[in-house]
Amino acid sequence: MRMLFYTIFASILCLNIGVIAAGSKVHNSAPNRPWPAEPETRDGTGFQTPLERIGKIAGTAGVLVVSLSSGETVLESRSEDSFIPASLMKLLTSYAALKKLGPSFRFTTRVMAAGEPVEGIISGDIWIKGSGDPLFTSDKAVELAKSIKDKGIREIRGGIFVDNSFFQPPSERICINADCRGAYNPLVSAAAIDFNTMRVRITPQPKKIRSHGAIGNGRQQSQVSRRTRGGQPMDHLVRAQDPATLFAHAIKVALERSGVRVLGASATDAKTPPDAKEIASYDSPPLAELLSGLNKYSNNFMAEMLLRSLGGYMEGAPGNSAKGLAVIRTALRESGISEDILELDCGSGLSRLCKVSPHTLCRLLAAVWNDNEIREEFISSLAVNGEKGTLMKRMHKPGVTVRGKTGTLDDVIGFAGYVTGPSGRTFAAAIILNEVRDRFKARQAVDSLIEQVAFSDQ
Repeated sequence: MRMLFYTIFASILCLNIGVIAAGSKVHNSAPNRPWPAEPETRDGTGFQTPLERIGKIAGTAGVLVVSLSSGETVLESRSEDSFIPASLMKLLTSYAALKKLGPSFRFTTRVMAAGEPVEGIISGDIWIKGSGDPLFTSDKAVELAKSIKDKGIREIRGGIFVDNSFFQPPSERICINADCRGAYNPLVSAAAIDFNTMRVRITPQPKKIRSHGAIGNGRQQSQVSRRTRGGQPMDHLVRAQDPATLFAHAIKVALERSGVRVLGASATDAKTPPDAKEIASYDSPPLAELLSGLNKYSNNFMAEMLLRSLGGYMEGAPGNSAKGLAVIRTALRESGISEDILELDCGSGLSRLCKVSPHTLCRLLAAVWNDNEIREEFISSLAVNGEKGTLMKRMHKPGVTVRGKTGTLDDVIGFAGYVTGPSGRTFAAAIILNEVRDRFKARQAVDSLIEQVAFSDQ
């Protein structure tokens, strides 16, 4: 069976991924109980079986479980040692964003022009100025185009440029273990559309897709190989090679479909002139709603966008990873959570250079529990066992309610969140396994331990 090779010129085949809204609020009353200086500690004897299972599956592991009502330490093992947290890092990024930007914060994408329109015509170019919106999608481009049309604009005689200068570098690919090819490796930029990805549909099922880079005007070239055997259509994600050009082309298509003629070619990246005037804008949903997608579904792209935005808004533009990490450290320090034991290198947890302790995570969970300004928004953003997000298929035992964040790399399994049993007592729990030999068994052991915690006071 011979192999056929095809070259695809993928223009704006946009990916539309929905994000579930923040959902139900948390209504339990939160006792304002500080973290105990010398908490009472149980010996963990009742948890021996799941702890032994964890010990057989992971080379190293840390565990801390604390009652949020009494401050009692229910279970502890190497809780102050630092481990690779994987996506548990997103909890720190989310916490800092809520504390520093606030739950109602919105990202604004602006459309700028050198001069005001005259009789519905913009005589020159326009610029799309990004501010780090992590959830600007194709349908939002249509909304932005419609707002331009509603201003009475019917023709743009210049081209469309995209201003990514709010981030430095303007675009950046996040890699793990020097591998940038995985679908989980995001490409971030201050103006991004559809997570800086395109969706390509191939029939029949391809064997392989290989990107050959951008070729201009919002298009990029990919090589697809497949066998001649028939099959069902398959969708494949292709990472953008030139996010600015992709965004410009998407806006041009949206404008023309809205009835606004664009005479100039869609262009690439360029900084907005200092005297340009705003002609339209789009505001994102509130930060609290954005975090729901980030944490429930562990979205790496959104986390890395948020990290750089934190740096830009709080430390001064342009935003970058180092400034964002400095904001996280400041937020932790101001909440009484020691940040000197952390090793931070990213906002999503993709980097193995990140190191966090279960103790730090539990301190953060306790700080949220006692913070009425962000408590409901933070907890509502987390996955729910048996219902939503990365915990949807886990921990189905009746009487157990879990809201938490999972973390997974090839040899890392983690959980951090809130565990409530039939009695109504809620625990903060953080469990991190490194050097994992069997991820499936590791998840089972973590789930068993969490369920045992829920029934520990029965």
